[in-house]
Amino acid sequence: MDELSPELIELMEAACNGELADAQLDRLQEMLQSDADARTAYVRYMGLDADLWLGAADGLAVPADRTDVERSPAESGQAGIVATPPPSENFGGMFRASAPSLMVGVLLGALVVVGLWVSGNKSDATGAAPMPTPVAYLSRAVDANWQSAQQTSLRCGDRLLSGRYVALREGLAEVTFECGARVILEGPATLELVSDTRCHLHAGRLVARIPPQATGFVVATPSTTIVDMGTEFGVAVDEQDCTEVVVFEGELDVRRPPHEDPATARTMPDSFRLTEDEAVRIAMDRVDDDAQVDPGRYVRDEEMTARTRTVALQDDFSAEKLDAERWTTRLEAPRAAVNVRDGQVELVNRGYLATAWQFDPVKLGGIRVTGRWTFVTLEGATGNAEVNIMTIALRSGLTGRERWFETDSGLTFTCYTSSRWPSVHARGDELEITTARRLGNLARDHGKTYQFEILDDGKNITCKFWDPDDPASVAESTAIVTRDNSRYNHIVFYCREAQGTDWTYKALLDDVVIETGVGPCR
Repeated sequence: MDELSPELIELMEAACNGELADAQLDRLQEMLQSDADARTAYVRYMGLDADLWLGAADGLAVPADRTDVERSPAESGQAGIVATPPPSENFGGMFRASAPSLMVGVLLGALVVVGLWVSGNKSDATGAAPMPTPVAYLSRAVDANWQSAQQTSLRCGDRLLSGRYVALREGLAEVTFECGARVILEGPATLELVSDTRCHLHAGRLVARIPPQATGFVVATPSTTIVDMGTEFGVAVDEQDCTEVVVFEGELDVRRPPHEDPATARTMPDSFRLTEDEAVRIAMDRVDDDAQVDPGRYVRDEEMTARTRTVALQDDFSAEKLDAERWTTRLEAPRAAVNVRDGQVELVNRGYLATAWQFDPVKLGGIRVTGRWTFVTLEGATGNAEVNIMTIALRSGLTGRERWFETDSGLTFTCYTSSRWPSVHARGDELEITTARRLGNLARDHGKTYQFEILDDGKNITCKFWDPDDPASVAESTAIVTRDNSRYNHIVFYCREAQGTDWTYKALLDDVVIETGVGPCR
């Protein structure tokens, strides 16, 4: 095997430490895909790291008065995000005291020795150990105290890799999987991220909420496997590896214990179904469906939202002018204007009112935007010229597109003063969405004030527009984000017309509230 590049060594070490940035992960994937020797080195490096970890947990005696030496999640039953803990953490500082070059030298030496053995056995190099890939991200957290000191810098929006452990000493952490499944973990607890559709709860308690598109999501425990059928459920694993399962909504399939004695097993299939309000307790060798389960001890989405929701921006526009720390304007379109009048913002001819701050729905645990919108009557307008269009854009930059000065990036929610469907669109080439539902076909009137609400949890977006005097008139549009490479996260409000540039189109905006930490769209 040729000498390894310093870049590859740095990337592999970062992978072991759980510190890969997005750009580093992409670079590591590129190197492994293009270089067989790099793949061999990666497999052996990870194997060496795992061996050192196991040696630290199984072969070293830890004095009773030592509390700074971490144990494996399975051994401790405790809980940070543990990413196959590196030797520098698991040997109580032995390697930390050495120069970085010595650590690299030790690893290089081991890789060279293994490489000599591998040189004639490369057939398994590409299939031995799959590379960890992003399968989830940390979406919300409350007073989270991680077991691993390395993960104290973990923030909402940080990606989590397959094969890693979410190990929480105390507090709450919500993990959102790529498939859309969400798991609220309550410390102390240890969760292994197996794939984007499967996790393993080694210890502690969780609540899983599974949207329809993620049906079939699996939660494994030491004593059973739980397969979701589109539901919300709670799971707890105690010190004896017994599993408690309670269904809040929907239904799920539960497998019998792995070591149940066939001679004493009750007459039931290898798996059985639980439905709403049913619960069961499963030990390694038996099933107790008469178990007394307290559903109230589980932290569900409503409680998580109550503890994470924060008003990030609120403005009733009662001041004489816009607060420059909150808002910015763009007036590139002809005759565009943004004015503050009588406690409202007047939006004229595609004049942009945009948040000065950026609101990333992933890093902020979901955002909610609400406010009031009034279409202003156009004097003398008839037919199609009467059509006035509300436009609200999220994940947007502040630049216009073409001669019509539409925002050229982000997700835009539009609602017309006509019987047309309200809709969500992806602007530019950074976002792709699939529209899931469009409801409401009632005309909106000029001069009438309406309410709007937009929820964006990073994967799903729901937009509503309704007459507060007639809630049944709600117009709703929802979408699923299938690709997101957006660079900006401003929220933009503007009024546009259906046709013609010789008219003056206006709208009034009021009582805008932006909340963060609101959790998933329903």
